[in-house]
Amino acid sequence: MKARVIRGSKVLVVSSVAMIVAPGACAALETQAKDEPAALVALRDELVQKKREEVTGSRVALARYRPLCDKDGYPLVGNVTQKVIPGYQPSEFCAEVRKTLKRP
Repeated sequence: MKARVIRGSKVLVVSSVAMIVAPGACAALETQAKDEPAALVALRDELVQKKREEVTGSRVALARYRPLCDKDGYPLVGNVTQKVIPGYQPSEFCAEVRKTLKRP
């Protein structure tokens, strides 16, 4: 009897970026953006341009950006994703708010 030999074949696998940007994916991103109120998105965009020290350094700034977090201190809007993040993200700000709440 002949011995069987399994021969491997080289297969070229190409991933397509077009699959990521499918029509359904775009609709999901638009829906997510519509869920966030425009006023909060504008406030988030303003927060991202600031440094942490500018925001946490004064009570006025803390009060101004407090609507970005819910009553328990969790963000109501998403972070801004960029290659270089220039400033303070809502999740970082809300983490500071949670520290100040000191819930039992």
